[in-house]
Amino acid sequence: AFGLPIAGVSTDHNVAVTGDTVFLYSAESGFVPYVLFRNRVQFTVRVGSLTAVSRIRLETFDFGDGASTLGTTEFDFAYVEWAASWGFNLRVGRQLFKLGPNGLLFDTVDSAGDYFDGARLLWTGGSLSMTAAVFRDTPALARDIWAFAARFTLVPGWTTRAYYYQARPHSGAASSTGWELDLGRTLVPGVRFAVDYATYNPAGAASSSAWRADVTFDLGTLAGMRSLAPTLQVFSKDYGASGAPGPAYSQAETTTFGSFSWNLRSWGAGLQVKLTPAWRGYVKYESGTIKNTTSTLAAGGSVVEWRVGAQYALGRGATVDIYYDRQHLGGSTGTQSFNIELNYPW
Repeated sequence: AFGLPIAGVSTDHNVAVTGDTVFLYSAESGFVPYVLFRNRVQFTVRVGSLTAVSRIRLETFDFGDGASTLGTTEFDFAYVEWAASWGFNLRVGRQLFKLGPNGLLFDTVDSAGDYFDGARLLWTGGSLSMTAAVFRDTPALARDIWAFAARFTLVPGWTTRAYYYQARPHSGAASSTGWELDLGRTLVPGVRFAVDYATYNPAGAASSSAWRADVTFDLGTLAGMRSLAPTLQVFSKDYGASGAPGPAYSQAETTTFGSFSWNLRSWGAGLQVKLTPAWRGYVKYESGTIKNTTSTLAAGGSVVEWRVGAQYALGRGATVDIYYDRQHLGGSTGTQSFNIELNYPW
C-alpha cells in the first residue's frame, strides 16, 4: 500500500498514458458558428495477466465560453481485465459494450452518456467464441441488463453470430427481452452481403423487430481501379413497428444525424474513394420515413440526409475531416451545416 512493495506480490508492471483530442468547427444554418472540444485521457496498467484501465472524459463544451459547459468530466472507462487460461477473458467495471454489428438491441459505444458498470466474460476457441455480460442500469430504472453472444459457423462460408438481450427489473417484474442474428458472406471477390435481424419484446407492450441488409462492392477489385480503391455500400433497413417501443440503448439510427432509433424505414448508399495517399473523399445518402410520431415529426414524415466530405490523414492516426451535411424532415427546406473536425489520438 502507499507505493510500497507487498511481500509475495510482483512489482513488474507496464504503465501507459494515452488519449485523444477532438476539435469541431460547425457552421449550421440558423445558428452562430461554434467550436466544440473534447479530450480523453486513458491510463493503462498491466501486471502479468491483469490489466487495469481508467479513462477520463472531458465532455464536449463550447470553446471560448468559460462560463458554461455542456456536461461534466466523468470516467467512461474504469475496469480490470484478466486474461485467463484456456481462452477466457474477464472484464469487471465500467466499460463499453455492443451487441451485434449495428447495435440493434444494445450499444453504448457511440453514446457519450451511457456508461455501464458490470462484468463481461469472453471465451474464444478457434472459429467459436461466446460472450456473457451483465450490467447495472441507472438507479431510476432499477434493473440489470443481461447479454449473450456467440460466433460460430452455421453454414460453410457464412459468418454467423447470435445474440440475446434481457432487461431484468430488481422488483421481480416481467423482463424485456430480445434476440438477434446476423449473417455475412463474400458472394464473389469484391462483393460482400450482410444481413442483421433483431426482435424486441418489451414487458407489457407490443413487440417489434428491426433489420438491416447491406451489399458492399469493392470497385477497386471489380473494376480494376485499385489506385482509387473505391468502395460502394448500398443498404436497406426497417427499424421498429408502428406504436411499439424499441430498446432503450439501441443505436440503430440514421447515417449522419442519428436521432430516430427504432422508428425508421429507409434505404441509402455510401461511396468512398482514395483521392491521394493522404486524401479520401466520401458521400453518404439516406432516404426514409418515420413510423411513430416524434416531438418534431408526424408518423409517415420523410427523412432525407446527405453528407459529402473529404478526410486528410495527418499521420500517426490523426485526421482532419471537412464535410457538408444536409437533412430534410417532413418535406421541409431542411437544415445544413459545414464542418471541420480534427481527431488527434496520442
